[in-house]
Amino acid sequence: MFHLMAAMLIAFSVVPTGPQTAPMSVVERSPLEDLPPSFTEVSVLQGSRGDKVLVVVADYLAGPLSAQLSQLQDDMASEGWTVELHVMGGGTAQDLRTLLQNTSDLDGALFIGFLPCAWFEESSWGQEEFPCELYFMDLDGTWTDSDQDSLFDGHSGDVAPEIWVGRIDAHTAYGPEIPLLAQYLEKNHLYRTGAMGLNSRALTFIDDDWSGYGSCGLDAVYGAAGVTVVNSSSQTTAENYLYYLSQGYEFVHLMSHSCPWGHTFKVPGGMAGTVMAPEIAEVNPRTAFLQLFSCSNARWVEEGCLGNWYLYGTDYGLLVTGAAKTGSMLDFEEYYGPLGTGLTFGEAFREWWEYEAQGGFSSYERAWFYGNALLGDPTLKPVGGGMACSGLYYPGQGTDDFTQLSTSQHSDCFPALAAPPGGPDRVVAAWLSGENGRLDVAARLYDGTSGWGPVIYVDPDEYWDTGVSACYHDTSPWIAWSDFEYATYSYRIKTACGPDFSQVEVQVEQEGYQVDPVLASDGETLWLAWLDWDGHGGAVMVRSVNGSFPATRVSDWDTWCREPGMAVDASGTVHLVWEDRSPEGSRIMWSSGGAGGFGQPQELSSGELCSAPSISTRWSDGALCLTWLDGASTTSIRMRSWNGSSWESEEDLHQTGQRISHLTFGSISGSGGEGLVWQEGVGSNARIMALPSGADEPEQLVWFQGPAWAPVVTDGEISWAGNSGDGWEVYFQRLDELGIGGGAGLMAAHPETASNPVRGNLVLTLPQGSPAFDSDMTVYDMAGRAMVRDRLSLDPGGSATVDCSGLPSGVYVVDFHGGAPPVRFLLLR
Repeated sequence: MFHLMAAMLIAFSVVPTGPQTAPMSVVERSPLEDLPPSFTEVSVLQGSRGDKVLVVVADYLAGPLSAQLSQLQDDMASEGWTVELHVMGGGTAQDLRTLLQNTSDLDGALFIGFLPCAWFEESSWGQEEFPCELYFMDLDGTWTDSDQDSLFDGHSGDVAPEIWVGRIDAHTAYGPEIPLLAQYLEKNHLYRTGAMGLNSRALTFIDDDWSGYGSCGLDAVYGAAGVTVVNSSSQTTAENYLYYLSQGYEFVHLMSHSCPWGHTFKVPGGMAGTVMAPEIAEVNPRTAFLQLFSCSNARWVEEGCLGNWYLYGTDYGLLVTGAAKTGSMLDFEEYYGPLGTGLTFGEAFREWWEYEAQGGFSSYERAWFYGNALLGDPTLKPVGGGMACSGLYYPGQGTDDFTQLSTSQHSDCFPALAAPPGGPDRVVAAWLSGENGRLDVAARLYDGTSGWGPVIYVDPDEYWDTGVSACYHDTSPWIAWSDFEYATYSYRIKTACGPDFSQVEVQVEQEGYQVDPVLASDGETLWLAWLDWDGHGGAVMVRSVNGSFPATRVSDWDTWCREPGMAVDASGTVHLVWEDRSPEGSRIMWSSGGAGGFGQPQELSSGELCSAPSISTRWSDGALCLTWLDGASTTSIRMRSWNGSSWESEEDLHQTGQRISHLTFGSISGSGGEGLVWQEGVGSNARIMALPSGADEPEQLVWFQGPAWAPVVTDGEISWAGNSGDGWEVYFQRLDELGIGGGAGLMAAHPETASNPVRGNLVLTLPQGSPAFDSDMTVYDMAGRAMVRDRLSLDPGGSATVDCSGLPSGVYVVDFHGGAPPVRFLLLR
């Protein structure tokens, strides 16, 4: 038995649970198990370090993947490994283990393809049947099947592993197996050669039942400053996990209750959503390595396994440490410590197993540990950095005028922006910042005389703030936010004002969860609306900040409300909108009023799945515009306008199959142009789009090198959050600097890649209906070196080829000197 502290940790650790997984009898078995044992040595490459790796490939892959396997063998040998490549044409798990036992001086093995696995049964937490990779790692222990049901149930003798084992197996992944494996091996080569280039930092995202964990020992790999810890019980939600996943961490350590196909999260008093495989693929995280302390997430034998989604459903995933059953790894320091000394994942995994195996394994320890596996290539180790996404900018249209508002070394996102009526001489910007380790509110003030003032961290504390709103009232800037109160694990609403935002008041006490505050001023009264969230739903509440109008519920009882919005019309009437959710669907609701009270809520939408309401003032005539999304089929952007006495008819302005968020109506130029603004896409492809009033098609509003999120606009300015490679920051720009003429339309269509990644030469296309394009162009690598110079001429609907024959694999940027935005592409050899 390992030392007492570890035993106590197991005794008091909550087991990551999920639904019952499929028994062995209903899981597809490798077709090789029905064939006679067959192993063929294909090649041996000698390395300098003396450690030997046995790569075993399923025979049906050897031909189609010959080039990628040769590259993998070369890469391993160049790092010092001696690599033996064998093809398996038939045999059982026992035959495969025998091959390992008969290979002298073996350090580890890598299985590629649908190869056999060993199964174990354990009843400590109820009857479980699961794949057990330790069977291949412990070459001198005794494995027994007492009831002869093809499931091992005993393990004795020297139970510590002699070698490490990893598995690259895409047979249960969504998509054709051979192309998925080829893509995996290609990005493996990119990472080894430094061409992938990821942010050298780690994230630990720890759900409620394990909130006492912190860095989990990853500081041994990335340093204390290189590990972001998210372990606040109220913040570990599905939405937040996807948000953090999109920020770019080379290593993600997740602790959550799960099943093979989803991560499920909790908040105090309830559940907080489940992240499913398509969402991970949609985010496409810039993450190479993951520790999934998440029951059965690494159960690679089941279709849709999330461990495989990270490897084969994203552009960057390379290795997952996780369990194929209930339970997981503990004593993470015994894994990350060796990793931090420069060992590979496989070597560190073996050392962790050796630590746990001291004194043998009890039934309870087998239940915890025996499902642990490495999915991916264990000969990798974190190197971070690299060349790609270094934050370099190559000249393009508009982006050199951006003002970066945030200054922290941690992520900043979700800005709020406000200007007083009548002009942009003063602006307040506020956002959420990770400067103090978790999320605090940061703010900056602008005036036309002295420019932007310093960043002010408003009422900083140890825990998490969220939901920032900004407003001008009586010539003074105000901000409101939802503040986490640790003593009660609840949220309350705070406001701040004054020249340095030092006048902080609690507006709504922490009875339950008071969240999503919004501010609006009618000139005399500053109004505050928010959600009062409990187990029965979210109620829309409103009050005046000065207390003259008490907190009042506006929404109906027994409804679940989300995303409140508020604006004041020219007559001083306050208008509130929100999303009302029910089992039948969701709808957009509205109520209006003021000091005399608020009217009965009315439905303004006609669809069955309406969401994301936003209400804002149309600067040209002072009218209110209500926008929302109708997602019954494709996403439709809808709008209604307030004419001073009633709402005009619903308009269907745009339909798209893209994912849309942060929709609003506002200024899109510095000279009076108005229209819709939204974020399109998520993760690395997110961008800010606009549809001018009267236009038929949207165009990109802000050209930014990297994902651009959460746009907010005032009369003449825009702010957003983005990641150009060095982390998430908040940016600001005057709309008249975007090059958009007064409402006459946005930038013309621009050259795009025909496919990305690029294999061979780069093909650029120009959309049909665009003006002809003719410009000099330069291809830069991510070190800023000019690699290709050429002249590009494109007719509408046409294409042109750029010779990339002299370029190695890597990430490149095309700069068009004629005014189009830069294009980034990944070249694979």
